[in-house]
Amino acid sequence: MNIQRNLEFKVGIVSLLAIILLILGISFGRGVGVSVTQKTIKFRFDNSGGIQVSNPIVVNGVKRGVVTLIRNDNGGVYIEGTIDDVSDLKSDATAEITILEITGGKKIEINPGVSSEKFNPQNEIPGITRADFTTLVNQGGDMLNDIHSLIVKLDTISSSLAEITANQKFVNNVNSAIENASEIMQMTRQLLVENSDNIELSLKNLRILSTDLVNITKKNEPRLDSLMTQLELTLKNSGKLISKADTSINVLNSILDNVNNITNEIKQGEGLATKIIYDKNFSSRLDSTLTVLFDFLVMVKQHGININARLGTRP
Repeated sequence: MNIQRNLEFKVGIVSLLAIILLILGISFGRGVGVSVTQKTIKFRFDNSGGIQVSNPIVVNGVKRGVVTLIRNDNGGVYIEGTIDDVSDLKSDATAEITILEITGGKKIEINPGVSSEKFNPQNEIPGITRADFTTLVNQGGDMLNDIHSLIVKLDTISSSLAEITANQKFVNNVNSAIENASEIMQMTRQLLVENSDNIELSLKNLRILSTDLVNITKKNEPRLDSLMTQLELTLKNSGKLISKADTSINVLNSILDNVNNITNEIKQGEGLATKIIYDKNFSSRLDSTLTVLFDFLVMVKQHGININARLGTRP
């Protein structure tokens, strides 16, 4: 009985050890390490780049952990992994997904960074995805399509050029244009050669003229300044004179308005001046009265005045 129990106990221990060894073998075979110092680290990529769970995470080429989680998140890819130690990572650490081997496989390569500040495991490490062989093949296919399209266009252009060059009239026109351009260049060259002395003399005279202008300007600069000052004063005085003229015009307008008002009052009023000027009957009576008064004064002057006056009694 005891022998049977001992045998069962030994079989159980052997089975347990076998299971543990199997788990450890599978873990090491898939790149999953067992360590008490492992830390969870987070990454953020634009795309997964073909990375898979259990793919290795390396730091400067040294394997340090494995990928444990991959999911789409906010238009990108969120990746988690475990790593043995993060003490050598800096706050500016970056990551990239690259090929593990030429034959296949992917890995996450971490660049530790150079900042003096330590990396916080709560933060995400930004990453980029390197192009692999498959991507290059796809891009090569796109390039081949573009090259084929370019070749077709070049063939079309060459055909058009062949048709153009086959047109004898066009060729003759081109040759004629080239000959005319050559003749113009020769004539221009000959003209420059024949008139080089005159051109040089003109340039010399132009330099002398510009020098004289500079000297005249420097010589008369004080006078010009004085002239500008006097002109400025004249403008100021002219402004004052114009202001006074405006004031005088305003006063004259006021006087004219008063004269117009007086004239209107005389025309529309009933005073003596109005009757004298505009009342013909009154003017006639006044003229008659003045004539009688004049005759009376003439008579008084010739004959004198005989006054018969009583005081206190009736005649």
